[in-house]
Formats: sequence, C-alpha cells, structure tokens
Amino acid sequence: MLISCAALPTRIPAAKRLPQARADDPQAALSLAVMRLRALPAWGVDSDIEQLCRQAPPFGIADAPDRIHSALWSVPEERNASMALRNNTSPGSAARACVQLGHVIHRVTGRPRRTAFSTCAVVGSSGGLKGSRQGELIDAHDAVVRFNTAPTGGQYAADVGNRTSLWVASHVPWRSQLRTRVGLASEEEAALYCFNPWLGTCFNEALSGRARDARGRPSTPLLVSPLVTSAMMAIQVC
Repeated sequence: MLISCAALPTRIPAAKRLPQARADDPQAALSLAVMRLRALPAWGVDSDIEQLCRQAPPFGIADAPDRIHSALWSVPEERNASMALRNNTSPGSAARACVQLGHVIHRVTGRPRRTAFSTCAVVGSSGGLKGSRQGELIDAHDAVVRFNTAPTGGQYAADVGNRTSLWVASHVPWRSQLRTRVGLASEEEAALYCFNPWLGTCFNEALSGRARDARGRPSTPLLVSPLVTSAMMAIQVC
C-alpha cells in the first residue's frame, strides 16, 4: 500500500479541545482519530511523562515494578537509581520509578534528523504494490517512509522504488535494518516501536546504548511514542 501525503500538517496543540464524533458517522470518527493522532508528539523523547505513566504497555510505560526496574537497570548510568528504587517499597515508589523511566526515555532517545517535508510517500509492506510500477513515483517524494523489512531496489525497484528516508519497525526488524542498512545510506534512519504488553527486551535494548548501525557506530534510538501506537490502534478499529 502507498499513501502519498503533501504539506504535512503542523501538530495540533495538545491543549486544543477536539470535536466529538457521532458513533453512527464512521467518516467523522476516522477524521477525529486522525486529529487525535496529529495532536500527539511522534517520538518518545517528546512524550508527556505523566501520560506515559497512565497506561500500561504497549500504550504507555506503567508496568509492574520489577519490569520498570529492569528497564532502568539496562541503562548503565541508571543502575544506582534502579537499586534505590527497587529497595524502596513505600507507597508511590512504583509511580516514581515510572517517572524516572520517562526521564530516561527523554534523555537517551532521539528524533529524526529532519521532521518536516514538502511531500512524503508512506509505503506499506503487505505486497500490494507488486506489479504496480509505482517505484519512480515513490522515489520522487521528498521523504519515503517504509515499514519493517519491506524490500527495496533490485528486482523490486520498479514497483516500490529505491529510496528510504525512515524505516519504522518493531524490535527484531528494527535491529535488522539498523545493522544491515542504516548508516550505509546517509539518508536512512530506523525508528523503533514496541508493541508487547509489557516492558521487556524491546525497551531495554533501545535504552541500553548497545544498538549499533551498519558501520558499528552507536545509534541513538528513534523511539516512536507509545502514545502514538495507542492512537494508531484507535484508527485501525474505527
């Protein structure tokens, strides 16, 4: 699937009150879901920590205390804080650990080098473009966004093109793209989203600082905000 978008809209201020949609109007419900999506920061580094700590994974980071402590422990400079929080069983200690994890996400994750484009092509990975001969059209856009391990170039170039600006992937495909592609092509970046209903390897590896690009260089993770994952799921069920 290919979605072409031009003049990407400015993010709606979070404080702006969004309209209500009637339940019997699917198009209005979809439009409202998209507006809510646009009202959110796209990246973990920009996400509101209080909101993150209101929801369990994959739509937030409010998990069991031992999992929050494990995520903190994965960051070398947070290990002392993790031990102190783990040993603190007073009321509210789990909430404080969640907030601390939110601050870590703000500190160690990043956002793409460029976040605004005149036109973009968002290319899905379902195989629906096979035989479409859309490759040249896709490559003509200012930015090209792809998902997981969708192939490009070579025998696929005529249908899906060659260029990629941003890969958006779950944990294992993200790690694969990071190690085999990103860093070899200067334009490409790989963004991670975690969708497991718990904090685990996906978050821990992203925050640990162990991620390396195709040239072996440390890579600051581009972590898609869990709040955006939640908003995307709302669109899917509209």
